[in-house]
Amino acid sequence: MYLGWAYLPKEVLDSMGITYYPSKYWSLALPIWLFVLVIYLYVAFFAINLYNTEPFDSFLTITGKSLL
Repeated sequence: MYLGWAYLPKEVLDSMGITYYPSKYWSLALPIWLFVLVIYLYVAFFAINLYNTEPFDSFLTITGKSLL
């Protein structure tokens, strides 16, 4: 249905009896907005993980067998 609305001309949709539909602008805008949202989420999660990671010279980053 989405592809038909996005690619068929207005005259074809009118002949099929479909007269109420959103603007053709949204056929491109919606996927682009969703793609940008996914990219933003990847960057945001990466930044949050970097922010919460201890620095390399921190004592908390030492791992291995405990001596105690």
